[in-house]
Amino acid sequence: MKPIKLIFCLSTVCCLMGCQRLTVPQQATQENYKTLLNGWLGENKDSLYQVWGEPAHDYWKENANYVIYIKTQVEETAQGATINRMPHMANMHSFYEKPQSLVTKSCTTLFKLEDGIISSWKFEGNACVAY
Repeated sequence: MKPIKLIFCLSTVCCLMGCQRLTVPQQATQENYKTLLNGWLGENKDSLYQVWGEPAHDYWKENANYVIYIKTQVEETAQGATINRMPHMANMHSFYEKPQSLVTKSCTTLFKLEDGIISSWKFEGNACVAY
């Protein structure tokens, strides 16, 4: 009987220790997005392009280069289920009924680069969030 009790006690302790490590997932917020963007200040253009990819637009104004990234997502709700799809998949549906609602979420982020270094940023939109 003793080995069974020992195994039971050890497994109970292990389970309880495992539960302690469970954390509630952090929520995506605009404040976290600001923190993410602040981390890019002082970084060079090549690093930005390597992580974010090619920008949607870029232009020069008053000796500074501005690069713009645009993220757009459409959410469809049908029969109580939400289906996310990207605009390039506009004609693809996983259901054949008319969606009950369509919500477009977007985020436009602008980086200002001076001498190839990120010096400031701006953003606008209802999807400018990060974890």
